[in-house]
Amino acid sequence: VEIGIQGMQVDTYQKRSKMKLDSEYGIFVINVILGSSADAAGLKKGDVILSINSEKLTSQYELIATLYIVYPISIKLFV
Repeated sequence: VEIGIQGMQVDTYQKRSKMKLDSEYGIFVINVILGSSADAAGLKKGDVILSINSEKLTSQYELIATLYIVYPISIKLFV
């Protein structure tokens, strides 16, 4: 599954950047690949993906694993 973003867990991003985000969990979007599904869905650099289909995301592994399970079924992201 091509996820169309470069991302990092929120806690890791906060430690590395020394910036505090509004969320304590999720995936911080570092970059969105132009023409990808993420781009088409409207994701932007700086977004935080909090959940997929109401399932809270705490790691990039969970994001990828969930996408493998639901792809190509329609998904709902909460950013």
